Amino acid sequence: QNENRLDYNSEVQEIEQLEDDVRRKFNVNRLLQIKTDDYDMDKYSSHGTFATATMNDSERMRLGISVSKMRRPFIQEKIKPEKQTYTQMLNMGRLRAEQKARQSQQKSDEVRHNLEAEGRPLESLNTAMNVFQKESNEEDHVNQKQEKEKARKKFIFRAIAVSLSLATIIIIVVIIFITRDANTNLMISTEAPTFDVETCYLELSDETERFKLFRSILISEDINLLKSINSEGNKARAALCWIANFDRFQIEVKKGSNYEILQRYVMALVHFHFVGVLKTQENALQDLNWLREISVCDWPKVECGIASQKDIIVKLLLSDLQLDRQLPSELALLTKLTHLDMQDNALRGDIPRHIWSMNQLEVLKLGYNQLGGTISNSISNLHQLRQLDLAGNNFSGKIPNLNQLTNLTTLILQDIPQLGGPFPNISKSSYLETLILGPNAVTGSLSSGLWKLSNLKILKIDSTKVTGTFPSEIEKLRKLEELQLSSGFFEGVLPTEIGNLSRVRELDLQSLEEMTGTVPSELGRLTNLEKLDLLHTPFSGSFPDEICSIADIMITATCNILKNCTCCQCFYP
Repeated sequence: QNENRLDYNSEVQEIEQLEDDVRRKFNVNRLLQIKTDDYDMDKYSSHGTFATATMNDSERMRLGISVSKMRRPFIQEKIKPEKQTYTQMLNMGRLRAEQKARQSQQKSDEVRHNLEAEGRPLESLNTAMNVFQKESNEEDHVNQKQEKEKARKKFIFRAIAVSLSLATIIIIVVIIFITRDANTNLMISTEAPTFDVETCYLELSDETERFKLFRSILISEDINLLKSINSEGNKARAALCWIANFDRFQIEVKKGSNYEILQRYVMALVHFHFVGVLKTQENALQDLNWLREISVCDWPKVECGIASQKDIIVKLLLSDLQLDRQLPSELALLTKLTHLDMQDNALRGDIPRHIWSMNQLEVLKLGYNQLGGTISNSISNLHQLRQLDLAGNNFSGKIPNLNQLTNLTTLILQDIPQLGGPFPNISKSSYLETLILGPNAVTGSLSSGLWKLSNLKILKIDSTKVTGTFPSEIEKLRKLEELQLSSGFFEGVLPTEIGNLSRVRELDLQSLEEMTGTVPSELGRLTNLEKLDLLHTPFSGSFPDEICSIADIMITATCNILKNCTCCQCFYP
């Protein structure tokens, strides 16, 4: 008990000493840290604090007493929160010391009571108390260790939270900068750059070193460009001037091939060709905003390849843009182009002969323009061609030999009234799936090679001058889904073999004025048939009921010619 009482007294003395230290701290240090903003003592101040270093002891004492008397309420109010905190700490210390003393006293009384009850000597009390003190110390040690571990985990958690917060902030900042840069680039690239027309491509005297370098590169690719580039005020010089002097993309000159420079030049030339050097032409190409400081692969209506050809233009899709000039021959410089689609425009003039040298072309669509002249026999150079659509133009002359185009899957030569000559020989085009001819002036009979095209799915021959009997060999085209042999000069009867075309969905046999005989009942086997057009074809006899039994079929015919058709939509002449 004496030892516990001494421990308690020593703790109380330490606490009282701490109180004195705190009290001195607040009475002295806080007093000396007060700024002079609230006092009329400028002569004692320097930069807002007391210049106590220049005072002697008596002046410092008088100053402290004066300030203390004048500002005691203010000081007390100022330090009140911190003083409360220290007071709470002292109270907690007292409580812990008192609690520990009470626990020791309770344990001592308990041990004494047990010893008296058992008749044991009181000398064992010290031993028991030492054991209790040891256990108590061990318990305190364990508690302190647990508190430290808890504090450590709390610190780690806070550190992780702070790190995650900082990482999130950094990521957000990076995203903001990237987005800002992207928006900035987008803002920069929304409009094509303007440049001085007169001093660049209308005058030959102002040529930069880069201009001369690019000119030599382009001429080395095609010597025929020399004359056009050196002429004043034309599209070729405008394109070279732009790419050399005003293109903010600043394409690099490389050792070896400079195909990327060549294709960028061609695309600029196409722009100036259709929009005009001075933007005098109005069409949808102008709205595409070409001539921007991005790769041509990112220009609208332009597609590049993949892997090793990711920077190479392979598709130029310029359909339906109201383009109304000649087809630029410089397109042939895009030697790696596979798709050229410029249909549904107003292109005029002949197809430049250079186009027929683009031997990588797989798709050529120039349909429904105003192109004229003849279709060159050089078209046979396009060995990779799969789709050829020249419909709706003003071509004349004969259909050239297409037998070398062995990869063709689609051939469309419809709505070309002046195109004539014999029926084209396409017997080697074994992959052909779509063949559309007419209206045109093709004469003669159907080519015997036509029946070898076993993959044909769509066959439309309309308004031609093809003659002969209706071919029974038609049954060899077992994959046919659409068959149109109309407005021609076929004669004789409709062969029953036509009933073997089980996949046919549409059958158009209208206006075959030389045909005779009846409608064969074998047509009733065409269970996939959805549309049958017999309008103005003079079939005789009764209409077979087998055809009317086909589900959902729509039949059109001339009523006064075709009789007893209960399922036909009749039209009177």
